[in-house]
Amino acid sequence: MIGLLFALVGSCTDERRSSQGGALTIATAASMAPVMEEIAAAFQDSTGIAVELIKGASGQLANQILNGAPIDVFLSADTSYPGLLQRAGFANRRLRVFAEGSLWLWTSHAPGEDLAKWLQSPQVSRIALANIERAPYGRAAWQYLESAKLAESLQTKLVFGESIAQVNLYIREKAVDAAFVPASSRIVLRETRGMWTQIPRSTHSRLQHSLVTIEQNPKKSRTAPEKFLKFLSSSPSYILLKKYGYHLPEKKPK
Repeated sequence: MIGLLFALVGSCTDERRSSQGGALTIATAASMAPVMEEIAAAFQDSTGIAVELIKGASGQLANQILNGAPIDVFLSADTSYPGLLQRAGFANRRLRVFAEGSLWLWTSHAPGEDLAKWLQSPQVSRIALANIERAPYGRAAWQYLESAKLAESLQTKLVFGESIAQVNLYIREKAVDAAFVPASSRIVLRETRGMWTQIPRSTHSRLQHSLVTIEQNPKKSRTAPEKFLKFLSSSPSYILLKKYGYHLPEKKPK
């Protein structure tokens, strides 16, 4: 009897998920992983659709999709990688910018008024940033260093993480004196001591977080991805995105 009861419960759950469009696999840039974990949990509670999150640098995830990774929705920290997938025929034509990020510098101590001078001083031996080839925030950090004419003088101090997740780990483990990260890291590392300085937006490319749905299997239902895209425009998602420091489109959430 108990076995039958569990079987019936499992069957009801499976039927609900099936009717809602099946499980959903989302590839998200590591810079957005913390907020996407909360959004995915809220989406699953609201719809009953199971969500699996794949996290990594935007370029790394795009490469995995090009090599056949079974992804339904791709969330990138820029527009270039979703655009690449569109041109390659892996994604639909509806590229959507849903948030804009900002670049911040975490420092173990107060850098003073002259940030460039402090970064070049003997007080700083290791400066972390994400991979400039695969991670948009790493690329933005490099652009800032070039605009401040620091890229060459700081070369021996730079430490590159594969993604923002690894850069966050460097900070948490006190392995670096400074690190370039997104605003979301201020929430993730709220218990880590240090100072935060926002990098002027004029010194780097815009960090426009965008998404596309992946169209590898034409027979698979698109119901679940469409439901997630709609949920991402809802008030609960907007509240969470703002909590993690993202700037949102002017269009009001539903």
